[in-house]
Amino acid sequence: MGRGLTTALLVSLGFNILAIGFFGARALDRHGGVLTHHQAPPQSEDRGGFWSRGAGLPPERREAFRAVFEQNREQLRTQHREVRRLHRIFSEAVGAPEWDRATVEAALGDMKKAEAVREEMMSALLLDALETLPSEDRKMMMERGERFHHRRRNKSDQRKNGHPTPETTLPSDGK
Repeated sequence: MGRGLTTALLVSLGFNILAIGFFGARALDRHGGVLTHHQAPPQSEDRGGFWSRGAGLPPERREAFRAVFEQNREQLRTQHREVRRLHRIFSEAVGAPEWDRATVEAALGDMKKAEAVREEMMSALLLDALETLPSEDRKMMMERGERFHHRRRNKSDQRKNGHPTPETTLPSDGK
């Protein structure tokens, strides 16, 4: 494989990782921060972000759910900053005047390890938070997420085709 193609693939991989991190963070917090808001904005129920799934929970359960993340906010922020720092190092290695594959691979490996740690942290916290809820609340949160994603697919098809397709028409959900 040519050096130019390898460079292009690595740069593409870097941008893909950046995009996944960006959109993942936005899914967690629709305001672009990293778990910085204590309460979802009033319109969040229609926006479909992760926190809006809990909008139907009783306030005490919602607070218990969010408290799990709140207690670990600093660890999450620290890990997020580490991923960003390692991404900058990776970007600098890719953009260096002299191509050094070993340096780029090492930077990419470090960044991927840090991202894996962040994902593990988030997964563990999500499970801890879901564990605080009764089964009917967990089920309600997942159903709300499915409805949002279904509506989103439907809107995407409408933009592409000018009308909804039968397989993406939103089922009756009482809204």
